[in-house]
Amino acid sequence: MAVQSSWRLSSTLDPYARTSTHWGSLLGSLFLTALATLSKEQGITGPGGLTLESLSQKKTFRSKSFREGLKRLTVLLGGTLIMLLEAFPSLHDLTIQPPAQNPPISVASISGSSSAVQNSVAIGPCQPNLLTLGCLALFYKLLMKAFTSSDRSNRTLIHLSLSLIVLPFLPASNLFFPVGFVIAERVLYLPSMGFCLLVAYGISETSIHKPRLRSALLVGLLLLTSLHVIKTSLRTRDWKDEYSLFSSGLKVAKTGNAKLFNNVGHALEATKRHEEALQYFHAAVGIQPDDIGAHINVGRSLNLLHRFQEAEEAYLKAKSLLPRSRPGEVYHARVFLNLATLIAKNGSRLEEADSLYRQAISMRADYTEAYINRGDILIKLNRTKEAQEVYEAALSYENDNPDIYYNLGVVFLEQGQTSRALSYLNKALEYDPDHFQALLNSAILIQESGSSEQRQTALDRLNRLVQRGDSNERVFFNLGMLSMDNRDLKSARP
Repeated sequence: MAVQSSWRLSSTLDPYARTSTHWGSLLGSLFLTALATLSKEQGITGPGGLTLESLSQKKTFRSKSFREGLKRLTVLLGGTLIMLLEAFPSLHDLTIQPPAQNPPISVASISGSSSAVQNSVAIGPCQPNLLTLGCLALFYKLLMKAFTSSDRSNRTLIHLSLSLIVLPFLPASNLFFPVGFVIAERVLYLPSMGFCLLVAYGISETSIHKPRLRSALLVGLLLLTSLHVIKTSLRTRDWKDEYSLFSSGLKVAKTGNAKLFNNVGHALEATKRHEEALQYFHAAVGIQPDDIGAHINVGRSLNLLHRFQEAEEAYLKAKSLLPRSRPGEVYHARVFLNLATLIAKNGSRLEEADSLYRQAISMRADYTEAYINRGDILIKLNRTKEAQEVYEAALSYENDNPDIYYNLGVVFLEQGQTSRALSYLNKALEYDPDHFQALLNSAILIQESGSSEQRQTALDRLNRLVQRGDSNERVFFNLGMLSMDNRDLKSARP
């Protein structure tokens, strides 16, 4: 609306004269289009609506207003094209999702803008072929009326309604360039507004020209409203949680959409229903065998179900599908990380796991999770000096991660440098005061050092664990030892 207002201002203060251009307002409409597009991809459709509005105005080709309007449209569309090609290059780089093997969703959605289609779908689904042709014929008739009607207000209303119905689908259609967007339910919000405007326009025109049909129109409007209320109520149930939402998508696209099966699997995984999740991940693999993410999902579920051999096979399959590695490719590095973490469960394969972690780090130098896991492997291999270097490298990328500081403390503790170990444990607590391992091990180090100056600090840290409900036998044992060091025998007793 703001874009349209700015556009109207650019056509002089008198919207009917349009014989000169206010270029500041025109540039303002381009600026607002850019802001809208940065917020949501449908924002780029604004200039399309303005173009249709301008073309629907009756002007002679030789008139000054036509020539001035042509200038405005040239600047508007040129600026929009520049935004598409230069200002938003990331649109071209998005991965295209595999389409569902379903009737054309854009046609089905646009067809749903017709009241006849909406009503028939509400009652029972059917083949949309004839209905689609009927909707296209209706669109054609409305479009002709928008360009030929002598009533300016009718032209404006029809063109606005059609723009709201059609244009929001264009960014997701991949007609002009691949953007990777899929049609989500939120895309239907603007078309719904256009549909409501057309219904109101049709009722108004019919009641004026055929007043005897007013009662029938009222009944039809009540029926249409009731059907939409029922459909909205039914759809609201699908939004109860992620599982019901994605499952409702499977009712529409029963086969052919691997992404939907993966999403249902993720929803089940979030509720710890790993066996059921695994079935959906397997279904996704069956639909799209070259989907690396689906194989990773299968491997993760099998790992959580302690079916380690099968999980390893799934990860190896994902690894075999990887293209030539490219530095910084997060998705590819994740395959190596998951496989290495699984292999590391076997103490005899730590070297193999270390090799996979090194591959993950070589693909993404700032992959701190891989550094942390590799350092843990190196400690188990008693290569503490290398582990220290790995953790210090991780700090250069993420210097506020308490786990890295804690692990460095463990490394120095293994090397016998207790003072340095304690300093790193304290550093970990600066970033996460509730870090369980850092609280416990720093308190143990202080207790074993016999330092009376820091004894109260150790007591406070152990009591913090007790207050948080994270206590265990080690916590209470060291509390007792510290109380004995303080000669507080009463507190040392259970």
